[in-house]
Amino acid sequence: MPTLTPAFWSLAAGPLRAREVRKRCAACGVSQPSVGSRQLARLTPPGQRYGYDLLVWVGPARYLRRLQRTEMRAALARQGIQLSDGSLTALCDRFLQALERLHWHCAPALRAARPLGYPLPIDATCEHGKGGTFVCLDGWTDWVLHAVKIASENESELRPAVDRTLAAFGQPLAIVRDLGSGGEKAVADYRQQGLPDLLCHYHFLAAVGHRLLDDSHAALRSQLTRSRLRKRLRELLKATRPSPAGQLPEGVREQLPALLLWLLEGSARKHPPYPFALPELDLYRRCGQFRAACPSPARSASNTFCAKSRWPLPISKCSTLRATWRPASSALRAPSSACGTCYG
Repeated sequence: MPTLTPAFWSLAAGPLRAREVRKRCAACGVSQPSVGSRQLARLTPPGQRYGYDLLVWVGPARYLRRLQRTEMRAALARQGIQLSDGSLTALCDRFLQALERLHWHCAPALRAARPLGYPLPIDATCEHGKGGTFVCLDGWTDWVLHAVKIASENESELRPAVDRTLAAFGQPLAIVRDLGSGGEKAVADYRQQGLPDLLCHYHFLAAVGHRLLDDSHAALRSQLTRSRLRKRLRELLKATRPSPAGQLPEGVREQLPALLLWLLEGSARKHPPYPFALPELDLYRRCGQFRAACPSPARSASNTFCAKSRWPLPISKCSTLRATWRPASSALRAPSSACGTCYG
């Protein structure tokens, strides 16, 4: 019973049209299903136009190598495969679905690979009004055991994910979570059964930091906003940009653009989020370091830098900022005696 299979795309063979001969046992009668080509079944999913090898190429290209669709289309075009943006998006979604099925299929093997158990950190990332993702991790290997989209961080959405994770991978040594009420209620039954329910140190310290610093840091941020410090620094930085030929504006020192960029952004290293980093205080301190390092040019009209621009934060504002920050300075020094961490 010959059948002409519609054309499909394979990474190894490009566009391909196969002629398949399906067979049925004559002795068994028409009630028995026909048997097709095993080799063809290994090339492409039933009823699909794209081969398994193309699916496996598209998934890692998008999610591991982080290629955009235009880059993926160009790479496939060099191999003679023409795909639209919509087809690539569909393949990426299909890859994730296949990967999820494979993950749950391998759950017994993953569970056997952790004979001594595992700690289970759980956490949700939610943007206000936009939902987010809830993740269950193996705390020792950082394996993602389960991840699910959620509309909000409440018990009704978190609890099924926790239950499914424990059913597939066994009971953990402990559950580690943030201070949210949704996570607390989602693991309440396991806590009553004697499973240790621990608070994440990072989330705990973040909560303490917010309690200590929010009011003073907000006041400092308000002062900086009213002073228009950042706006004036950006305007000055824009005015000192070199020309297309690489020439600085007349009278501008060579180090000035780099200095202004440092005042605005600080060092190039990545900073932790607030309250573990205090960006407003860091900006104020950099401005203070600048004023302390070059007090005379700030008053010299003969100096080209100050003749072209004035210091964007008046001295009266600096005094106000110092007074604003005094209540927080003791709070900043307090952690040093408690845990060896000094923000001051």
